Amino acid sequence: MQSPAFGTTWANIEDLSLQWTMDGSCELSREDFDREAVQTAEFTIGLVQYTTRLKRLDLDFDLSSQGEIIMQRLSNLDLCQLQELTLGHLYIEPGTLLSLLQVIRNTLRVVSLSFITMVDGGWDRVLKGLGNELPLLQSIKLQFLRQRPGPCSLVHFPRLSESLVVDENSKFTTIQLKKGPNHLGGSGVFNTTIEYSGRSMNLAIEILRECLALR
Repeated sequence: MQSPAFGTTWANIEDLSLQWTMDGSCELSREDFDREAVQTAEFTIGLVQYTTRLKRLDLDFDLSSQGEIIMQRLSNLDLCQLQELTLGHLYIEPGTLLSLLQVIRNTLRVVSLSFITMVDGGWDRVLKGLGNELPLLQSIKLQFLRQRPGPCSLVHFPRLSESLVVDENSKFTTIQLKKGPNHLGGSGVFNTTIEYSGRSMNLAIEILRECLALR
């Protein structure tokens, strides 16, 4: 990453997708595991900081421990052109996610959050941030979100079964229904995947906040 040619090439990248795997991590000592997590985070940030024209960023962490570290450090980068952010398989604190969103608030248009566990509660706080802090936001996708502390609770939106309408011109376009009992516990239907694209984003977010429930 030290050569001028590398920097020039990466400076032109607009779309970046990175995925981590947990293969072999169980064989490491805790000390080696933590060291590897930090090294991976540093390498990742080293790559991203070269992408000065980055518009779309997709990070799938495979529930790896470096996810929180990487997210914290991303907040210190200049991502002034980023328009689309996709995050998956991540444990994170609400403040860390909101800090990153604040950095890219003036350009971000699309957010997709999948299989993310909020480790200190706070999905309502995150939804509020999506509605209040991102003036250009046009599209969101929320898929299989969970929340801690305590038993890891599934986030779902039961009241959306009554109506998908946001306003006269738009509605929630996708709801994935997940039936119990099995791993969700209990029985019934769970609205676990929600998508919305439209001009009434603030209203859509407010509806989601009102409908949010934990299972």
